[in-house]
Amino acid sequence: MTITKFDFLVIFGATGDLVERKVIPSLYHLFTSGKINSKDFRVFAFARRDFTNGKYDQIIDNSLKAHFKNPDFKTEADFYSIFEYVQGDLNNRDSFVDLNKKILKLEDELKICANKLFYLAIPPILYNDVITHIHKTQFDTMCKGAEVKVMIEKPFGKNLETFLESDNVLKQVFAEKQIYRIDHYLGKQIIRDIAKVKDKFADRWNTENIDRIFISTTETLGVEERGEYFDSVGALRDVGQNHLLEVIALIASEEESSTGRASVLNKLVKYTLNDMPKYTFRAQYKGYKNIDKVDPNSTSETYFKVAAFIDDPKWKYTKFIIESGKRTGQERSFIEIDFKNKEKLFINFSRENPFIRLFNGNSYTEITTSGKTNEQYVLEYSTMIEEALMGKQDYFIDQEEVKAQWNFIDPIINAWQNNAVPLFTYMPDDISVLSIANI
Repeated sequence: MTITKFDFLVIFGATGDLVERKVIPSLYHLFTSGKINSKDFRVFAFARRDFTNGKYDQIIDNSLKAHFKNPDFKTEADFYSIFEYVQGDLNNRDSFVDLNKKILKLEDELKICANKLFYLAIPPILYNDVITHIHKTQFDTMCKGAEVKVMIEKPFGKNLETFLESDNVLKQVFAEKQIYRIDHYLGKQIIRDIAKVKDKFADRWNTENIDRIFISTTETLGVEERGEYFDSVGALRDVGQNHLLEVIALIASEEESSTGRASVLNKLVKYTLNDMPKYTFRAQYKGYKNIDKVDPNSTSETYFKVAAFIDDPKWKYTKFIIESGKRTGQERSFIEIDFKNKEKLFINFSRENPFIRLFNGNSYTEITTSGKTNEQYVLEYSTMIEEALMGKQDYFIDQEEVKAQWNFIDPIINAWQNNAVPLFTYMPDDISVLSIANI
């Protein structure tokens, strides 16, 4: 065999909601834009249900029809040919042996040695067993010289301790340079355009000129069918610990890399117990406890607002505020940067209307715009998958970033669990919750 530019994407959990809603449409986007093709790319779709003998095509059809919202949508015929469905049990080593045989068989037929990207589109509780099975069944017979990578989704633990436990298993098999931890916010082009803004305002991008940076993503939707998962984490761990802290890191970092972002996150000021009521706020909407699979005595927050400060001369006196919530009566995703001269830089990262504008009173200057998109998640995920295949790690999360995130968040969660900050109750769809916390 010879090493060629040929990629195998091996998806574990290939019949799950994540794959149907995000991954398949993203692969189709890459396919129709010529980024992947049937000549040098294959997907091994691994899952428990019996979708062999071409039946997985129906999963693909359902996914794309739901995405394009057109029951008459016809998938390009060649797209099906990149998929091979493998029925197997994630807890069964023999299933991984069967998967390995199929991979080796295709490499032998094509006379190639393909790069492998293992995508764990499964609940984190299954990671350890799957990683162990991959190691024991794939690695010994894997052709020599190919790149081997693994891509995983948040949540990266529920706290620092559980993250390190899981990550240590991962590190026994994969080196850090082989691990691609996804935060899809970092796949948003308008968020990546923050780098251009930093260059444009380089002489004013510091605490002497910026008073406050406010990062908000709120929803009119509630928890709906996510009750069991959401109640186990709450809004701060669901959105704040990862997405919103990463935005802070992007804004304040000196370099566009995981190392630069980790440096910022490691400098976040840790609060004492007495600080918590002053700098953190949590609330839960009325009726949340009646949702299916939510604990009737739940204290999980559905809304939060948290202030953050960076212990660095460049940002020492600038207040960063992150906010997120369900059923807030307002759908918004934005970053507002308040300059001390009263100008405001507004970054709207909603998919409907992403833009960056500098406001001066009632007038504004357009900095950049990404254009409206109806493809929620697809552009972000297609970007992340493409970059993982290419081995580009700049916009993936490294271990140091996650450790720094939990070092800031864990004390807040612990204080809340000890009721150091009372849990406020708000009426669903009442926007007044957005202005209650004086942070």
